[in-house]
Amino acid sequence: MNHSKNWLVGAALTALCATLAMRTAARGAIHGFGGFAPVNTANDKHAGFSDHKKLLTLTTGGQMEAASAFFPKRQKISAFNATFTYQAKTTGGAADGVAMVLQNDPRGVKALGSAQPGQTFDGGSLGYGQPNGITRSGAFEVNIYRGNGVGIAVNTSGATGGYGGTAPVNLRSGHKIRFVISYNGLWLHVKATDLTTHQSVTSAQPIDLVNAIGATKAYVGFTGATGDGSARQTISDFTFSAAHAKAFNPSSLSEYVDPFVGTGNGPGGGINLFPGPSRPFGMVQLSPDTETSGYGYHYYQHDILGFSMTHMSGPGCNNEGDVFFTATTGKVHTRMANFQSPYSHAQEAASPGYYRVKLLRWGINAQLTSTDRCGLARFTFPAGKQANVLIPISQTLNFTAGAHVHIVNKREVDGYVIDHAFCGNPQPYTVHFVMKFSRPFKTFGTWKGTGVGMNGRGTLHARKRTATQIHHNQWIGGYVSWPKSNHQRVITVKVGISYVSLNGAKNNLRKEAARRRFTAVRRAATAAWNKSLKAITVRGGTAGERMVFYTALYHSLLMPSIFSDADGRYLGFDKKIHHAAPGHMIYANYSGWDIYRSEMPLLAIIKPRRVQDMCQSITLMYKQGGWIDRWPQINLYTNVMCGSPLTTVMCNAWDDGLHGFDMKTAWRGMVKDATQAPPPGHPYQGESNINAINKLHYDPDNYEGYGSVSQIQEDCVAYSALYHLAKRLHKPAAEKLFYKRALYYRNVFDHKDGYFRPRLSNGQWRTPFKPTQGHGFIEGNGWHYQWLAPQDMAWLVHAMGKARFNRRLTRFFSYKTPGWFDNYYNPYNEVDLEAPFEFDFSGEPWKTQAVVRKVLRENYTLSPDGVPGNDDCGEMSSWAVMGMMGLYAEDPGKPVLELSSPSFRSITVHLQAPYKGRQFVIKSSRGTQFKPYIQKLTVNGKTWPRCYVPTKLLTDGGTLKYTLGKKPNKRWAVTAADEPPSLSMEKP
Repeated sequence: MNHSKNWLVGAALTALCATLAMRTAARGAIHGFGGFAPVNTANDKHAGFSDHKKLLTLTTGGQMEAASAFFPKRQKISAFNATFTYQAKTTGGAADGVAMVLQNDPRGVKALGSAQPGQTFDGGSLGYGQPNGITRSGAFEVNIYRGNGVGIAVNTSGATGGYGGTAPVNLRSGHKIRFVISYNGLWLHVKATDLTTHQSVTSAQPIDLVNAIGATKAYVGFTGATGDGSARQTISDFTFSAAHAKAFNPSSLSEYVDPFVGTGNGPGGGINLFPGPSRPFGMVQLSPDTETSGYGYHYYQHDILGFSMTHMSGPGCNNEGDVFFTATTGKVHTRMANFQSPYSHAQEAASPGYYRVKLLRWGINAQLTSTDRCGLARFTFPAGKQANVLIPISQTLNFTAGAHVHIVNKREVDGYVIDHAFCGNPQPYTVHFVMKFSRPFKTFGTWKGTGVGMNGRGTLHARKRTATQIHHNQWIGGYVSWPKSNHQRVITVKVGISYVSLNGAKNNLRKEAARRRFTAVRRAATAAWNKSLKAITVRGGTAGERMVFYTALYHSLLMPSIFSDADGRYLGFDKKIHHAAPGHMIYANYSGWDIYRSEMPLLAIIKPRRVQDMCQSITLMYKQGGWIDRWPQINLYTNVMCGSPLTTVMCNAWDDGLHGFDMKTAWRGMVKDATQAPPPGHPYQGESNINAINKLHYDPDNYEGYGSVSQIQEDCVAYSALYHLAKRLHKPAAEKLFYKRALYYRNVFDHKDGYFRPRLSNGQWRTPFKPTQGHGFIEGNGWHYQWLAPQDMAWLVHAMGKARFNRRLTRFFSYKTPGWFDNYYNPYNEVDLEAPFEFDFSGEPWKTQAVVRKVLRENYTLSPDGVPGNDDCGEMSSWAVMGMMGLYAEDPGKPVLELSSPSFRSITVHLQAPYKGRQFVIKSSRGTQFKPYIQKLTVNGKTWPRCYVPTKLLTDGGTLKYTLGKKPNKRWAVTAADEPPSLSMEKP
């Protein structure tokens, strides 16, 4: 029903709502409108209060009207209860609406929910968030659309968004609609009741009002507006009172995760996280699909097509969606258009390891959960209709090259699907599956036809047991059915998958799910997430900040994903079957160019055993396939993006003390990747133009088709990591070699204008050059890439000139609207993730402290759009985790963490072997959300003047204690001696 996640809250909320009016009347800080300040209006001369101040009229039936009214004394808004009655009498048009608003706008009670006279006014958005609209606010919006459309949305910080329908309560009806709202500091629960028909709808969603408003107190009131409609809109029977916030429960951290965050469009577009269940790093990532190709699920799409067993968490290309199935009733259909179903967010819920939704077309309640390698779907079918489970196995989110389905007996269906690697890579991989049903089905069959996705259609063959697809433009599937029943029928489908073989899928199912009930698997999944999330415990901050943090941590723990079967078998990069070492697992799907920046440094700290296995998996990739890929998917080289990021990942792990992998072999692979070109015809392409780099010491733009400047900059990050590793491994010749190579990035830096820029093979700069152009750069431009020398920031600051560096970097973050190809920071992509921390290298660390908070506040929210851009398998989310902890690995090739200010009063990281310490603790002042600036820092009780700490200081166990303030301390960590180490400070 609402703009963000909605849960059907059931009997408990109904009981709460029934008693809420009595409770608020007893404790109410506001009752009615007697104490409200006068109404302020635009184009609305007749808005105002009734004589007895029991009725507030906000619009009177004219077009482009607006009015606002607020209680003049700020109220506590950390948690509250509120009630009001809304009535709209319409005579046409759209869009009209009102909003209960809590705001801290500088204009106070004079803030108006519309543009001011003489300015463009969009009444359809209530003017909320429009020019001169209400700011620093949160609003519960009730809106009437053209025709019979109605909706409700909750928005914050002066933003507007999409509205969810309120059926069966019709806001256009002219009936009085009673709203009962309860906010516990995190969840906003709403019940809307039509006082004429007595029909109601309930919902709940997470929201962080304190952060949006910027205070724990706010003006409370209403704003209303009309667009090209003409409704008379009134509010009556208003009560508002402060309440007690829900206590934080650190033993059940999964409660603070919202899997719907990041499933929308996002401020940068391309948001594509999935809400369905997975275990931490699970092979199975089971989720609903709302599209036939792409990423899987988007919050603003209206139909669920079905469910598939494999997804990737937020990459930038069509991917996976393998082993697709769904449920219907009545006649069996083979066309997607005939078996997809609309759904309502009011009847949808998700939590770590669990998802449920009602397929409205069929009246089927669907619930999903998972183990590491298996998915479980529990379908509750309505009485009186034939129940079907369809297996349109040809459907994937990418390119289906082949498929097979075999109905084995009355309880089992087997098969496989052959899909292509993502990002247009034609290399195939196979997913084998087995499905077991909790009840024997009565009838079955298969179909075969032509088409893809929505265009797929086939001819049914009752009682035929097999169907095989052999080329892309074929459409096959199978179905199983149960006859009509006089009562609801519950069918549980258990699905095991394997990348090795059908026997592997069967064994995975047998070991992980065969004898376990759905509820037991769901409880185990929740327990697994609570244990994994407990790696970091935070206290303080707002409840919303805690949910942002743990949701980001949850997304950081989904990938890379388990690839070996329960018996240890896996398919290597040589296409042969291998066995993982006893007690260990093989991992796949490394979004290398992305996750080397903050996700892998984070995982190295909190999941060291898994990271050692991940590094061993990378090592085995080299051992079996001869090379280390940038973005390996399944057991395939995809060559996506640039550089040698997995070299940096392994160097980072080794430098942090994680030595549980074969470094002797890994070293050979990393050196080979850094210095040699693969032979022609090899699926791995290697570092682009490596032969030219070996000769010219940069990537010449006239030889390069994909970002020559970015290529050499990223290569040099890996060369620097190898230099530091060579020092640790006592390899002096390699140390000198890679130190020298790590400086190659300087060969594309133009000292005259202070930018990195494309250079030709003859040594000349390519002209003309504008720093806002994209040529020579990957997913960015010269402005974005002028900051990418994380291994040697001291040199870059000096080469650019400290004054110019700080002036440009300050301008970089002075955006009103961030942009992909402009001279402003782009928070939607990985190119600039290190830039907010670079003031630590230029003598102005207080600006890093302010900018990190700004980026977190603007881009990480509790909404479907609450992750900026593609999450890229956890990278953008891990940036938020690190940023909220006040830590960042500017150069992951060095065992050093740069500092900003933490978002919480207390952060405890629970360490695991092989680390020496049991935990490290970050403590800070109360009210951290309003105090971004470091005044003082002590480490283990001693004053610490530097804006970085060695990683070992934390993993040995220790305490960082911050004193934070509202104003910058321009004397803390501002000297050259206080800045983090850089490559040019060292000599091999």
